Amino acid sequence: MSSRHDTAGAARAPTAGLDLGGTKLRGVLLDGDGEVRADATVPTGGDDGPDAICARAAALVERLEDEAGARAAAAGVGFAGLVDVDRGVVRSSVILPGWDGFPVVERLVARLGRPVCLENDATAAGVGEVDAWTRRRPGAPPDLALVTVGTGIGAALFPGGRLHRGASGLAGELGHVGVDPDGETCVCGRRGCLHTTASGTALTARAARLAEEHPDWTPAGPGRAPDLASVGRAAAAGDARARAFVEEGGRALGAGLADLVQLFAPSRIALCGGVTRLGEPWLAAVRDEVRRLVFAESWEGLDLGLALHGGASGAVGAACLARAFVADGAPAT
Repeated sequence: MSSRHDTAGAARAPTAGLDLGGTKLRGVLLDGDGEVRADATVPTGGDDGPDAICARAAALVERLEDEAGARAAAAGVGFAGLVDVDRGVVRSSVILPGWDGFPVVERLVARLGRPVCLENDATAAGVGEVDAWTRRRPGAPPDLALVTVGTGIGAALFPGGRLHRGASGLAGELGHVGVDPDGETCVCGRRGCLHTTASGTALTARAARLAEEHPDWTPAGPGRAPDLASVGRAAAAGDARARAFVEEGGRALGAGLADLVQLFAPSRIALCGGVTRLGEPWLAAVRDEVRRLVFAESWEGLDLGLALHGGASGAVGAACLARAFVADGAPAT
């Protein structure tokens, strides 16, 4: 039987955070001061189902604890899809099929024997960004938008540093905002979503097509399919075709971010996710496109750059949520 417990000491205890995406699972362990003491990434396993991935997630938490020499009081999970935060259940995911209705929290509590909380991955990453901002920068948190650009694209909105979920709780589904009425059909069923033009899924498929059209173009090495990291390195090294590809991908995201700026007028947009591995030429193209499309006044007040926690943003944010979960009196197990 669950009970509420005294959390004054537990809130200072280490917590684990997991970022469960379309291709990989990243975990961190934060100490009581919020510093990262262990950080590791494992693949999600392609066709592995939710139960197998939850087993891998629990094993990752235990690995992080071994590396840090500390036990986590609780774990947080950022999931790439729509979640029911209160019930700890996945509502739906367009990039992780087979998870609809899956009780993530229940299964992880059974494996870990301690409190677990669940959140959307972009929201978790946004919590990590706000935490980093308030810990490292003086003054009030900005009107922040955190945008994850990985297998899919999502956003979390933090006006004044406070999360905005919207009436349905689904605010921030930036990847499914239409940017091209004549574009490709998205996994969500709509046509021309930002996901189809700027996500890691879209760009990886485009790089593969480009390699087929130009057999001499081998940024990942002969006989290997190009991945975004290798294309980014090739662009930085002066490969003209890679550079054009990277800049096109940046402009595609910039077009979607421009709509976000016009609607929300944030003072900061922080970017994280696998696509950021395309590097500085990509980020410069994102910025140039946003600058071109928004009001000058909106651009002048905007800080657009990479998230302060980088690729660990989602996992760090999930661990921050676990800390707050404990402080609020998480049910004992």
